[in-house]
Amino acid sequence: MISKYYVFKSSPKNIPCQNEINTIPSIYITKWLETLSIERLEEKTNQILQSLQSKNYDFEEVFYQKIAYGFGLKINSEMMEILANSIPLKNLNKQSYNLLQIEAILFGQAGFLNEIEPTNQYILKLKEEYKFLQNKYNLTPFDKKIWKYSKLRPTSFPEIKIALLAKLIFQNQNLFSAFTEEKNIENIKNKLAIIEVSEYWKTHFRIEKQTISTNKHLGENTINIIIINVIIPFIFAYGKTKNEIKYIDKAIEFLNNIKAEQNNIIEKFNKIGIKSNNAADSQAIIQLFNKYCKNKQCLKCSIGQHLLKE
Repeated sequence: MISKYYVFKSSPKNIPCQNEINTIPSIYITKWLETLSIERLEEKTNQILQSLQSKNYDFEEVFYQKIAYGFGLKINSEMMEILANSIPLKNLNKQSYNLLQIEAILFGQAGFLNEIEPTNQYILKLKEEYKFLQNKYNLTPFDKKIWKYSKLRPTSFPEIKIALLAKLIFQNQNLFSAFTEEKNIENIKNKLAIIEVSEYWKTHFRIEKQTISTNKHLGENTINIIIINVIIPFIFAYGKTKNEIKYIDKAIEFLNNIKAEQNNIIEKFNKIGIKSNNAADSQAIIQLFNKYCKNKQCLKCSIGQHLLKE
C-alpha cells in the first residue's frame, strides 16, 4: 500500500491514477462525484458569505457585484466587479427608468468617457449625464487602460459587457429576487438570453469605432457559466443563511439540470472514461482535479483510497 502510494505521489501525470481508475466500480466514482459537487458548491457559498458579511448581508448588492464579475469572463472579471463596487446598485436603481443614465454611470466609471471627444449625439449625452451623476454621487472614474482586450472576441470586449450589464439592471430592478425566486432553470436562462445591447452598441464594439449592425447578447455558454458560478451558489447561500431547505434543494436541482461545462479538465477526465452528464458532474470533476489530483492528495480522495486498499 505504501509503495503504491509513493507511485501516485511521485507520478508526473496530472491525474496520478489515470491508468487504474477504470478498475473501480462506477458506483464508487458516482458517490464521490456527488460529494465533490456539494463540496465545490460549499466553497463558493463560503466566498459569497464573506462578501455578504462585509455588506451587512445585502443580498441585492452582493449579487449585483458577482453578476458583474460573471459578465467579465475571467479576463475582465475582477475589473467588472470593481466597477460594480464603485457605484452601489441602489444608486443605479434610482435611474432604473432611464437606460442612458445607467449606461452613463457605468461607462463613465469605467473610464471610457474620460478623454473622449463627443463625436456623436450618444457620446455627448453620455458625457452630460455622467457629469451630472458624478457630482450627485461623488464618483471617481477609473483609467480605461485597466481593461483587457487580448485574446477576446469583439463580442466579449468590456464595452459590450458593460452595455449588457446596464441592460440587465434596466430590465430587472429587483435583481436578486428576479433570478433566485425562479422555479425553473429555463426561465433563468431566458431572462439572461433576452438581454441585448442598446441601439448604439448594435453598430459598435468600441465606443468610437462603428461597425456593421449586429445584435449582441449573452451566448449560451456564457449564460451557463453565470448560472453555475453565480446564480446557483447564491440560491444555495440564501438557503443556508435563512435556513430554508427549499433553496438548497433548488440549487442542487438546477446544477443537475444544466449542461456540463467544456474545458481542458473535463476533457482530460473524458479521455480516461469519466464522463460529465451535467454541471453537477463537471463541477465535481473540476473540484477533484484542482483539490486532489493536481496536489497529489490521494489519501484524502475516495478514489485514491479505494485503489490503495486493493
